[in-house]
Amino acid sequence: MKKLILLSILLIVGCDELLDEANDSASQIIFVHAEHAYSYNDYYINETVYEENTDVWGVVISDPMPEFTHLKLNETVFSGDDYSIIYPGHIGFGSFDNDSTARITSNFTPLDVEVKTSQGKVNGTISLPDSIMTLGLSETSNLPLSTPFTISWAGSDADFYSVYFNYDYKDENDDWQYESFEEMTSDNSFTFPGSIFSYNGGIKYIRIQPINGSVPQEGAEGNMSGDGSGFLYYWANTYNYEGDDIIVGSGTNGNGRISNTSTFHPNEQELKQRIRKKIENRILGNEEY
Repeated sequence: MKKLILLSILLIVGCDELLDEANDSASQIIFVHAEHAYSYNDYYINETVYEENTDVWGVVISDPMPEFTHLKLNETVFSGDDYSIIYPGHIGFGSFDNDSTARITSNFTPLDVEVKTSQGKVNGTISLPDSIMTLGLSETSNLPLSTPFTISWAGSDADFYSVYFNYDYKDENDDWQYESFEEMTSDNSFTFPGSIFSYNGGIKYIRIQPINGSVPQEGAEGNMSGDGSGFLYYWANTYNYEGDDIIVGSGTNGNGRISNTSTFHPNEQELKQRIRKKIENRILGNEEY
């Protein structure tokens, strides 16, 4: 609950300027995130369903708080309380669980989106970016300590990319530490500085997320029109590096290998939440944590 309240405060503090830009009758900021995938989890039958789909979720930030009316994806309308939830400072809408999933299974691109509240509606159209076809690493086996690490990719035409990896190591007390690094770039490569690789360990779970939409930076203009400021994003399939873990320095057991005692594994939903928050906080001008 404390984390939820903190997020709400951050969203409120950073949105004053955007709210001032909206007109008096509809001072709302709306973020919409559409995610394309080739499968989804059906919690009723506890199985993965292999069907191409796009899920959509988002937030409405406003003072005073409006009532959510509907989310429209092409010609499919998702309306009512089943598709929205009120938090301190904002409304969440779209996909939440199996009972209220704003999902389409055809006509993925271009995607027409409309969000309507009691303050009015915003509309936008966005195309699905191409998927990443190949990925390259500056080092695929052993990265010396304090050496920069570059990840590059090809095959996608996205407006920007989220670049993520985990760095696991044992500190000076021989305790496991699990750090994750995530950055955003409009280029087709990103170099992480060597200063972050100061302990023997390993790099794993490298993933690149192509995203279309307004590049997340303070002062960015929305790409939706209507009653308020609207920011529409379309996420393509994540590219996950499937090679071996990359040893940093001499590894975690001192002989150029990574010990199997590291069991940390990132949660996919938590990673997506992290990306979403970073996009919104950068546009709102909030400090990132």
